[in-house]
Amino acid sequence: MTAPDDIKTRLQLANHAAELGCRTAVEVGVHLGKHAAEMLKRCPSLEKLYCIDPWDGPHYTWLMPNDDRYAECQKRLAPFGDRVELIRTTSMEAVEQFEIDSLDWVFIDAQHWYEYVLEDIRAWWPKCRTGGLFAGHDYYKRHGCRVPDAVKDFFTPLGREWHVTTERHASWWLVK
Repeated sequence: MTAPDDIKTRLQLANHAAELGCRTAVEVGVHLGKHAAEMLKRCPSLEKLYCIDPWDGPHYTWLMPNDDRYAECQKRLAPFGDRVELIRTTSMEAVEQFEIDSLDWVFIDAQHWYEYVLEDIRAWWPKCRTGGLFAGHDYYKRHGCRVPDAVKDFFTPLGREWHVTTERHASWWLVK
């Protein structure tokens, strides 16, 4: 089993998910599907990855129109067939579709403002089973993004310790 200090990138985190035998996962905030594809490639035990994103709003329209981003994601993930399901809705709407303790791996990479990150963590934490992997991306504070504050404010009162990768756009994670 990989030691926490040996996990330096979110791609290595996907390898760790495979070590944990993760079979069912959710990625909240999928964008073009690049990370979702890596999750599926690096975690062969993953039988189903639910990709949740509304593909709507002004966040990436400078890159390409929303429907084009959705189509790009569909194209990128098509080779994975039934192992992936795109759910085109918001995190808070999608979370209701999942039972408590039903997921082996939750990866949060949606809106990075404090309130939204904390809302996502609060909503998805119960859906992850004990022993499952719970994680998120862009662990930094800048341009109004306060992911570290939300992570700290949720997990510190629970007495839970989390780990942070060392890559430029770090990810945070813990085993529930």
